Amino acid sequence: MRGGTAKAVRGVSLELDKGEILGIVGESGSGKTVMAHSLIRLLQQPPARISGNVLFEQKELLTCSERDLREIRGNRICMIFQDPSASFNPYLRLSKQLTEALMLHRDLGKKEALAMAVAALAETGIPDPSHRIHSYPHEFSGGMLQRAMIAMALMMRPSLVLADEPTTALDVTVQAQLLNLMQQLREKYGMSLMFITHNLGIVAGFCDRVMVMYAGRIMESAPVENLFTATAHPYTRSLVRSVPKLGMTDDRLYSIPGSAPDVMSDAIGCPFYSRCEFHLEECRAAKVKLETIGDAHQSACIRFKNGEQLW
Repeated sequence: MRGGTAKAVRGVSLELDKGEILGIVGESGSGKTVMAHSLIRLLQQPPARISGNVLFEQKELLTCSERDLREIRGNRICMIFQDPSASFNPYLRLSKQLTEALMLHRDLGKKEALAMAVAALAETGIPDPSHRIHSYPHEFSGGMLQRAMIAMALMMRPSLVLADEPTTALDVTVQAQLLNLMQQLREKYGMSLMFITHNLGIVAGFCDRVMVMYAGRIMESAPVENLFTATAHPYTRSLVRSVPKLGMTDDRLYSIPGSAPDVMSDAIGCPFYSRCEFHLEECRAAKVKLETIGDAHQSACIRFKNGEQLW
């Protein structure tokens, strides 16, 4: 950028098992979307610079050829984007856009591909799909277009789905329907899912494991039950406290004080230091590193590393 380099994601390392649903949570600007786009090289290089390794089914995605990547992307790995209105071509009917991947990757004829696309729209709850599939994107509401985006990804029966806040524009009944559909496909095809969201309620009922990001780093990683019952990082605790609850006696919602650090800075130490009510002076310069503190539970807080119980 004009003022320097924005370090949107720093030192992230993770694994995703076959059939697992991994939730990625964190406030806006924490690097969740940039990380997902980096995995399948959707960020233009330059100006973006991505280093490290991305291994998918024993293939290195960061160094493989564009031809191999095209075979994987949109076929073995599909992405549900956060803004469907910016993801569809406004000049093409949905029938053209939904059948293209099926005809390319599944070697289907136009008629067969259209029938599969109509069935996918029906699965996501779009009424009269055989008629609506011939509409242009602008003829759909935001929620309907989001469902069409989800249908486009799921109809390929991919091994991995990167879902960037896929249910944000949907009402709760449609959310439940689509989450149930994803669960069914996971059980039937062994599909893995990386689910980016702000909704901790969905995370609690839908995900197997959760990774909490802040300022481009992983603050905590744990099985979903542990994250809520044995929270091991002050930032995670603050996120959970921010969720409105039934029967609240206080009429004010909790909010995390301060603001996130500048992604242009090279500051060392814990990025949550200035906003943390439990910080120590050594947190200012302590190296941020995930440490195992329990069964499949990791935290980047030095106080939990030392075995302290803060709450």
